[in-house]
Amino acid sequence: MQDTPVALVTRVNKGIGLETVRRFIGAGHRVYLASRDIKRGRAAAETVGARLIQLVVTSDDSVRPAAGAHVDR
Repeated sequence: MQDTPVALVTRVNKGIGLETVRRFIGAGHRVYLASRDIKRGRAAAETVGARLIQLVVTSDDSVRPAAGAHVDR
């Protein structure tokens, strides 16, 4: 599992972001889907089989805990 490529994709609730997640998963990546809105993010993650991270990329108070809780070091 450590050799599995990892991707973090933002703006993924629909459109090109969600399609990007699908393609990464199809290529064998472990994908973290980052969403500000937990409800919409969860629905999107379930649709494509990604892992959800609640994240506001413009907020350090959001980024630090998300990285610490979800990304392997």
